[in-house]
Amino acid sequence: MSRRGAALALAAALAGAGAASGCGGDDAGERGAGAAPATAAVDDGLVWKGVADLFAPDELPRDKILTGTIRNDSGRPVELRVDRVEVKDATGRSLRANVRFVSSFGHGLYGPGGPPAPLRASRYDQARLGERLTLAPSSDRPITVAWRVPEGRPPATSIVVSGHTLKLP
Repeated sequence: MSRRGAALALAAALAGAGAASGCGGDDAGERGAGAAPATAAVDDGLVWKGVADLFAPDELPRDKILTGTIRNDSGRPVELRVDRVEVKDATGRSLRANVRFVSSFGHGLYGPGGPPAPLRASRYDQARLGERLTLAPSSDRPITVAWRVPEGRPPATSIVVSGHTLKLP
């Protein structure tokens, strides 16, 4: 895949049509290709449902894209927002990431000025674009997260979603 093709695939995976939200500090993290166990979690709130896929485009090995489904096992509704997600490296440092609570591209259908900044559109559009949602107990939803590992940084090991820590595959 060409660098341009990989960039386009990443943009499509983020479902933001330019409305991706930067979360955390620094640049991106890294993790090898693989899959998460069905319920790999640090706490009992959010867990992986099934297998989460983590991959790096051939020509962009420092770029990582994770797609999976998270389930709410907390027993109470959890408010999920893109600005409340952090990718953490092995040292606990936050890595810059783009996040959507969807598994496919969703066009914003905005004019030439583009969509409003993340979490600035109506709540309906925020939900439609995967920027926010309320996840009921025992419910599940897809999540797509992308990041890049800076030169010399350790790999990403976890994602913190609304205060719940999920281990990366």
